[in-house]
Amino acid sequence: MKRSLGNALLLAVALAWVSSQSLHAQEQERTRIGVGPTAGYAIDASEAFIGGMIRIAPPIMLGPTLPLMFDGSFEYYFDVEEANLFALSATALTEFLIPDSQVKPTAGAGLAITRFSSDIPDISDTNLNLQLQGGLMINIVSLDGMVRIGDNTDLILRASVLFGSLMR
Repeated sequence: MKRSLGNALLLAVALAWVSSQSLHAQEQERTRIGVGPTAGYAIDASEAFIGGMIRIAPPIMLGPTLPLMFDGSFEYYFDVEEANLFALSATALTEFLIPDSQVKPTAGAGLAITRFSSDIPDISDTNLNLQLQGGLMINIVSLDGMVRIGDNTDLILRASVLFGSLMR
């Protein structure tokens, strides 16, 4: 009887351990998503903007400590007189994991489409730009610096608060 009880207890502990490892593996392999508001300033254009951002982190690693992520953002520049200016961007980036740190550096590259339009006839422009991005993730806050290279090269500073499941 004692032997059967001991075997049953050993089996229960083994099953609990295996199931906890399985849940831990599933937790690591899920796609993480963060969505939230963003605000920033384009230094060369001297324009402030507000907008929204989504960051998607699928369970894909570029190396043992380099997870792949994707950013998408919309920026509306509100200081442009008698005109509308907005940008849509998509960036692939990686997060450099630092053990036991809440601060995670990021770096990546992507494309941005900027659209300028005016109430004055025949004054509008759409540009496709290369975007180089570097930044820091601190808990749910993303601080990014970007360079957009195209017809008008610009340095952009952006802060975003991302709600969702991005935290590790």
